[in-house]
Amino acid sequence: MKSFPSISELKESLTTQERWNLPTSKYFQTLEKAGVWIAILSAVLASIAHALADNSVPVPALLDWLCAIVGVAGTVVATLSKLTVDFEQVDWQKLHQQREIAHQRSLGYFK
Repeated sequence: MKSFPSISELKESLTTQERWNLPTSKYFQTLEKAGVWIAILSAVLASIAHALADNSVPVPALLDWLCAIVGVAGTVVATLSKLTVDFEQVDWQKLHQQREIAHQRSLGYFK
C-alpha cells in the first residue's frame, strides 16, 4: 500500500464527484439552497408565462428572457456552492482509504 499523501496533494487532486460528496460550510449550504429556490421560482414563472401565452394572453418577451437568465444564475450558484469544500471538516484518512479501495476495484481485485 502506498504511503499517505499530504493533505495539500489530496486537496489539489479532488475529483468533481469527491467535491460533491464532501462537506460544505453553512454559508455555502445557504447559498446552495437559495440558488435552488431561485431556479425553481424561475421555472414556475416561465411555466405560468407559457400557460398564459397558450391561452392568448399577451406576455412580454422580456419575462421569458428574465426567467431564463435568473434560472441559469440560480443553477450556477447552487452547483458552485455544492462543489465548495469545507476542508476543516474533511476526514482525509477516510478519503484516502476510499480512493485506495476504488483503485483496487478498478484493477479487478474485488469481484
